[in-house]
Amino acid sequence: MLLPFVYSDRSSLYEHDRLNRHHTQAGGIGDARLSAYAWIWDPATKPNGNLQVGLGFKVPTGDYKATDTFISATGPVTGYVDQSIQPGDGGWGFTLELNGWRKLFDKTFAYAQGFYLFNPQDENGAPTTTGAFSRGNPYEQITSIPDQYMLRAGLSYVLLPSWGLQLSLGGRVEGVPVEDVIGDNTGFRRPGFSVGIEPGISLMKNKWTVSLTAPVALYRNRERSIADQRWSADSGTYRHGDAAFADYVITFTVAREF
Repeated sequence: MLLPFVYSDRSSLYEHDRLNRHHTQAGGIGDARLSAYAWIWDPATKPNGNLQVGLGFKVPTGDYKATDTFISATGPVTGYVDQSIQPGDGGWGFTLELNGWRKLFDKTFAYAQGFYLFNPQDENGAPTTTGAFSRGNPYEQITSIPDQYMLRAGLSYVLLPSWGLQLSLGGRVEGVPVEDVIGDNTGFRRPGFSVGIEPGISLMKNKWTVSLTAPVALYRNRERSIADQRWSADSGTYRHGDAAFADYVITFTVAREF
């Protein structure tokens, strides 16, 4: 079971008085996920490689209507923070995972992982500032509950077998699709993906696993959303919403097998 705790800080001009950069924050428990995994082949008979399948269930335990103070031209006001820093997305969902590895040489392995979060629900009811009729896209009135995906693959080297200490280096692709696999695609979302290089280090001892990864973005692509396309069709003016991508992400994980 995964029960994340998140804290996010976002700074911008356009959400505030458009003259000075101000910050908004949100934090707390994120969306919980309960997953089950199974090996395709018996690990005892496949010591040099295997494939694992995982199925999960996501529960909307995270706050998806978190608020903070915004500094407007007329003074402070309270409003919903941006979708990018909401602790949760407000939707029930399920996940599909594939994890594979293969021994190439002594202490050297190839690995691959795929993850997809299916969010069948459409919108979560949280209003957006980007959808204001006076200055925004009328098709972005309410926040969407989008699917998410991640792909990673690379090589790892066992540096200290007695402690399960490994170094890894690979590629990583992650993002939000323009359209969900299941359900409608109305509301506000920032579809797109980033491609990066991901160094990492992990330690596996007894039933404990500790890992640290730091993917660095090399390419970013903010795709046109359904709301962009609809507004363009109505107005006759090309619309392509913006987005900000992190230059790098540091992920520290501690896990225990029970």
